[in-house]
Amino acid sequence: MKIWLAAALALAPTAAAAQDANDFCGNLTRIIAAARESDPFASVDAPRPNRLLSFASFCWKVEMGAVRFSCIGDRPAADVTGESIAAEVRRCLPAALPDPEPDPEDPEGKDVRLILDGVRILVMSRDYAEGRTVSLVVWPPARR
Repeated sequence: MKIWLAAALALAPTAAAAQDANDFCGNLTRIIAAARESDPFASVDAPRPNRLLSFASFCWKVEMGAVRFSCIGDRPAADVTGESIAAEVRRCLPAALPDPEPDPEDPEGKDVRLILDGVRILVMSRDYAEGRTVSLVVWPPARR
């Protein structure tokens, strides 16, 4: 019995592996909740490739500079654009409002910046010679 239980536990998926990347709204809500943790994003950070969101090649907690959680889709499918991901974010988080802070790195206003109870969300798309990337970045609320 003990051997069977040990084998079952060893084969059980971890919380990160068990996440359904196709549950965009559920996983985005988890990321937003994780932004408010005392150690922001600790509960959603996992070894790479962490495919927490279906469009993303990987997601990870970035600790250089301002702590944030980034999901990057490198050369995503043609129908995955900054606009399509922003629309999904708005559908999942209807209470999110446009972020009033201007972004000096986006003078043309192509990126989508939202804020939800202090949590900042950025969706952007960039074209490069090698292809296109779509990114979703979440910052925790400012600590006071």
